[in-house]
Parts: sequence; C-alpha cells; structure tokens
Amino acid sequence: TITVKYLPTVAGNHSGTITLTSGTKTATVALDGTAKNPPLAFAISATNAPSVFNSIKYFSLAKEAYSTRDPKTIKLLAKYYYEGIGVAKDERRGYSLLLEALDCGDISVYYQLGLNTLNGKGTVKDNDKAFYYLASGAEQNDINCIYAMGMMHTSGNGVNQDLTKASYWFSKGAKENDARCMYNLALFYEKGIYFTKDLIKANFWLKKASEMGFLKAKEYIQRQMLVNN
Repeated sequence: TITVKYLPTVAGNHSGTITLTSGTKTATVALDGTAKNPPLAFAISATNAPSVFNSIKYFSLAKEAYSTRDPKTIKLLAKYYYEGIGVAKDERRGYSLLLEALDCGDISVYYQLGLNTLNGKGTVKDNDKAFYYLASGAEQNDINCIYAMGMMHTSGNGVNQDLTKASYWFSKGAKENDARCMYNLALFYEKGIYFTKDLIKANFWLKKASEMGFLKAKEYIQRQMLVNN
C-alpha cells in the first residue's frame, strides 16, 4: 500500500481520481475522504499503483548513489533513463551514463554502447564507433561482445561480411560456454560455411547448446535429426 497526500483548499467531502505518472507508466487511484480546516491533508490509499512508485523509488535510490561513482550504479541509472523507469525517458542521458560507467571501469557496457551506437539509440548512428566498442569488449572477453562480433561478421551488419572472422569469434565464444556461439558454430559446420562440412562437430556443438537450454538448438536438432537418440 502506498499513501498519497492530497492537499485540498476547500473543506468538505472530496472524491474522484488522481493519475500517478512515472516515466511512461501511469496508474489511476481513487480519491475519497473528508477535509476539515483546509489546507490540512488527508491520506488516500494507492494500493493499485505500487509498480509506479517502486520505479520512482528505485530511480531515486540509484540517483542518490550516483555520487559514489560506482560503475554498476551508473549503468543501472542508464537503464532507467533508457526505459523511462522512475523518470522521463531520455536515451541521450542514458547513453552518456553508459560512457561514464565505462570511464569508471565497467567493461560490460561495451556491448550496450556498441548496440546503441549501431542502432542510433541515444546517439548518432555510427557503424565504425559501434564496431570499436564491440571489438574492444570482445578483446577483453566480454561474452556478449564476442557473440555480437560473430553475428556482425556473419551478416555484414555494420562491417564487411567476413566469415573467417565470424568463425573465429563463434569458436572463441563456444569455448567460453556461450550457447549462442555454440549454436552458430554448429550451423557453420553443418552447412560447410568456412569450415569443411562436418556433421560430427555440428552435432557436438548443437548437443552442447541444447543441453544448456538454448531453444534454437533444441528446435534445430528436432528438425534436422542430427542427434542419435
């Protein structure tokens, strides 16, 4: 239950609704009570709007902790700005906070910076800069960046298509136990992309990805019947 105080200027009964807003989220609560000797307040109960106020609370806590320059807190605050949690949505502010988190030593934001730069979210779309962020993260063994590098070189999105580099990154990611990389590496072997076609290796990586719960691998096994039951 959340208590909201309403400050009437006129004595007597008051009823109606109040709309609460947090970023892009809203909730409507009932207003019902009697005011005496205004402007004294009476409380109304907003039992159906906890998520709105929780998001405001979490944003406020993160903003208070911002001064500590903790990179994880700064990254969290960036998420709130990007998604409009507890604050008006502001992708540019979110992007600048990701840069601050990186300056404070959080290499995990390389992935978000890369994708957001590639898609122009909070900044001007820039393929070269996006590649720089993702490559930097991949070189420091950030698994999301490793996977992204494999996908970019496979599709040619943001870079020139290069299946040699794609196979390198998928192989590296598979050895780091990333199921997404295992799955894509299996497809390379199964279809003879860059590697010589090898169903045994394809089967090996598909099984590993499937065992890790990767749905696409499970579905592909069922379709292709590469696994001997």
